[in-house]
Amino acid sequence: MTRFVLTKIVHAIITFVLSGIVIFFGVRMLPGDPALAMAGEEATPERLDAIRADLGLDQPMLVQFAKFIGDIVTGDLGESTRTGLVVTEMIATTLPVTLWLSLYAIVVAVIVGIALGMLAERFRGKWPELGSNFIALLGLSVPNFWLGLLAITGLAVTLGWFPASGYVDVLSDPLRGIYYLTLPSVILGTSLAAVITRQTRASMIESMGTDYVRMARAKGLSRPRVLFRYGLRNSLIVLVTIIGLQLGGLISGAVVTERIFALPGLGKLTLDAVFSRDYPVIQAVVLVITASYILINLAVDILYSVINPQIRISEDAS
Repeated sequence: MTRFVLTKIVHAIITFVLSGIVIFFGVRMLPGDPALAMAGEEATPERLDAIRADLGLDQPMLVQFAKFIGDIVTGDLGESTRTGLVVTEMIATTLPVTLWLSLYAIVVAVIVGIALGMLAERFRGKWPELGSNFIALLGLSVPNFWLGLLAITGLAVTLGWFPASGYVDVLSDPLRGIYYLTLPSVILGTSLAAVITRQTRASMIESMGTDYVRMARAKGLSRPRVLFRYGLRNSLIVLVTIIGLQLGGLISGAVVTERIFALPGLGKLTLDAVFSRDYPVIQAVVLVITASYILINLAVDILYSVINPQIRISEDAS
């Protein structure tokens, strides 16, 4: 087990280093001049040169890259060229909003997705399966931003059931915080719930058709017990894979949802930084999202070995 975990950690570190190289050079390939974005169209060439020198943009690319790596190692992500604030403090302020939103969305998606998937398997060929398939298809087909606009118009403005925008810290006021995050979390988790529904249904149909399930039913075990003990349990590996991959996507995909519901998370911070060519903030946000993605996949790999030890044994043997 220890060798398996250490191998996965080394792979994660290598992936993060390679991602850092791509992020550094990728950000500098963005169109536009950050000095011009800061100084404005009327700035003189002398003023632009002074800003570039202050930001270190007049240095050779390799020198800038060495400084970038050094800053990551020391935990110093620099200062925003737009606001002058320390980037780590800006991320520390906005990251909890995105994390709460993503976690709430995945809880909603898992509960709804597994329930609809099991319902579709239990009532195959009947109207509950047709209804589950229709909801899943709707969740995959309709873009989140459109669902968000419809939800704001119908549930917030017309009926007044939920706030159309705003954020309350979940830790300071849990009930109001969950209430304010409910609508954006449901919208963000819609497409993931649809994927989980389809995968749960397919996995459980396969599991329920195996010999050991037929044997269990022949011994007189009730259908609900067989469904949860054998069907759902054997579908967990597929579901954990999907949830792990999609959780990283939820964090990065929360940009649009946060913009629609005016949430002060990483999404707003990212868009403001991109529009103003704020290199330090863009780099830091992408690094945080990348690190989150890598950590989640590392956790999923370790969880695999717990659910199915054969995976760990086969990788150790290879």
